[in-house]
Amino acid sequence: MMLKRTKVRGNRWAEPISPVSEAQVRRALRHKPTVCVLTDDDGSYLQAGRCGFCCCLEWRDKKSWRHYRAFQQSPVVPWPGVSRIFVLDRELSLRQEEYFSPQQVEETLLTFLRQEPFPDYIQWREITPQPPVTA
Repeated sequence: MMLKRTKVRGNRWAEPISPVSEAQVRRALRHKPTVCVLTDDDGSYLQAGRCGFCCCLEWRDKKSWRHYRAFQQSPVVPWPGVSRIFVLDRELSLRQEEYFSPQQVEETLLTFLRQEPFPDYIQWREITPQPPVTA
């Protein structure tokens, strides 16, 4: 397992960490804004973006070549519809149910690190880019 995360200043990538401890994952999430990417041995990865209290999760399953965004049935933010957060100079448009608390993101990253099933409240919506249609 390898952890890639942004540095505190400048939104630059820090040196990857491998092997990874739970303490290193927790420490990486303390900085705001941040991006953490955990990659397992087969190349699948779970990435978390955090901007203040607002967090999101995406999972790339290398076996199926599918990309997913996490959502949950009980939203953690009060605003409805689609809103935007900025992570690493990139704007992400998220639905209300796609926001997670920092504690939920930490728990999910740690279950991925331990190679355990994702928490029950996590559901996945496929966001794999579709190839362009040619005539």
